[in-house]
Amino acid sequence: PGGRARRRLLDVAVCADRAFGVYAVTKFLMALGLFVPAILLVNYAKDAGVPDADAAFLLSIVGFVDIVARPACGALAGLARLRPHVAYLFSLALMANGLTDLSSARARSYGALVAFCVAFGLSYGMVGALQFEVLMAAVGSHRFPSALGLVLLVEAVAVLIGPPSAGRLVDALKNYEIIFYLAGSEVALAGVFMAIATKCCLRGRRSQHTRPGQGAEGAASDSEDAEAPGDSEALPTGAEEPGGLQAREVPIPGAAAPEVEAEPGRDPKSV
Repeated sequence: PGGRARRRLLDVAVCADRAFGVYAVTKFLMALGLFVPAILLVNYAKDAGVPDADAAFLLSIVGFVDIVARPACGALAGLARLRPHVAYLFSLALMANGLTDLSSARARSYGALVAFCVAFGLSYGMVGALQFEVLMAAVGSHRFPSALGLVLLVEAVAVLIGPPSAGRLVDALKNYEIIFYLAGSEVALAGVFMAIATKCCLRGRRSQHTRPGQGAEGAASDSEDAEAPGDSEALPTGAEEPGGLQAREVPIPGAAAPEVEAEPGRDPKSV
């Protein structure tokens, strides 16, 4: 008693949220294959006969395109028409990234690798710009810090599994084509899962929530309606308010009664 309530550093109750579960599974599948092409790109280009300097420049192309794609996709997601459908836009970005990996698995020329880097940078920038926006829309701002910590934990586990396993397979098979197929299928599967789960599982959940500000306006109108009957009841005539001061005439013993002035036309004795 008298002490302040301690805030929880991590609210594990967010795991019971259906939207958080969908997003966590999507991030796990995505992290298994999202970073594999960027890690193996230089060695893949060298294996295709590209000189070392040109192979290293491919990562610079991915970075330059990513710098442009992130703010452009953020501005696109901020439009009023696309804002309610940001989860589907995130799914589209994941599927585009996965299809890019699948289509570039057999790229052997330097021009094909440059085209892959441009497409991969665009889709990778879209994923990076939308991932936290989707999480905020899924769990709300008050639960976002706890949800972000748990999602990053899930993503870290997937990153510890995906790229090392891909490197192990490359060492065993001596073939980069299979790795790109696996990585692309994992990212594309994450996008398909996100779209289907949002459409089927979260459609009824969204209809139950009102728009931001609508609940406050409804509460204010209800309180005004509740206060209206109390305000409309006026105090009866002659009623005294509690604690109010009112001048009263107190009769003094031995004092003469005040004389009453007679009205014109009437007998003073009658008064």
